[in-house]
Amino acid sequence: ILMSNLIVRVRSLVTACRASGQRRANFRQTIIEGNNNGLFALDVLQLLRDVDTRWSSLFLMVDRVLELSPVS
Repeated sequence: ILMSNLIVRVRSLVTACRASGQRRANFRQTIIEGNNNGLFALDVLQLLRDVDTRWSSLFLMVDRVLELSPVS
């Protein structure tokens, strides 16, 4: 139950961050500014959504959220 709740929360976060072009641009800009200010050193990446037809997409989505977690 804990794992499924976590997956639901990750999907919710990714959906909210990718809901519009402006949100994606703001997320990207946050990474760039954080890197420039020395807050973190991350590649400029976007969050990934999982896809029902691709078995590894759930793993890739969670992995990307963890990779970009310093941004939050």
